[in-house]
Amino acid sequence: MAKNQTLVMELENLLPSTETTLLFQNISIDDMDTLICDISTGKTRLLIPYDRKQDIFEKLHNISHLANKRACEKYEAALRALNEEQQQKSARYLEAAQNAKESAHAATQRAACASSEVAQLRIELERMTQAYKKEQTKCAATVNKLTEVMSGKNPDTLELMWLASFQQQEQEAGGRTVSPFSLGSNSARNKVANLKGLGQVMTHTMHIASI
Repeated sequence: MAKNQTLVMELENLLPSTETTLLFQNISIDDMDTLICDISTGKTRLLIPYDRKQDIFEKLHNISHLANKRACEKYEAALRALNEEQQQKSARYLEAAQNAKESAHAATQRAACASSEVAQLRIELERMTQAYKKEQTKCAATVNKLTEVMSGKNPDTLELMWLASFQQQEQEAGGRTVSPFSLGSNSARNKVANLKGLGQVMTHTMHIASI
């Protein structure tokens, strides 16, 4: 009680003379010292002693500090999770970019190989085309030659061809000497003779016509 009276006196001394006089009332609270309340405004306003204020402040500070600590921990955990997520996204992006780069490089190499193969095929096709044209010319010349021979215009060539065929038959007979007239039929010999005679007649006729 002496402590409370001292506090009341200190409060009264601190108030200026122009201030409204405070009305104090003692309130008993279980498990606590008696507190003084201001009832001048019609509402109860606790006047807490300094030592009690210090205890309350420390408790509030501890509670606030713990809440702040937990909030900081949550913030740091959320920041770490965000950083990990960003790192994972960056890693996936870099991996996808690397895969795309490798795929593009492989596609470029395949395209280059394909272009080289196409160029080689074009060269080969051109070479084959030229060879085909050359063989076509040879075949046309051969056909013209055969047509000329078979028409009787060049019986000497026909006779040479006939002799060449008999030489081939001689080689197939084991090198035994074979007369072309013994192997050839009378009809074949007659046909050659007729063609040769026809050629001579045509040559003579053309010579007369040119005179």
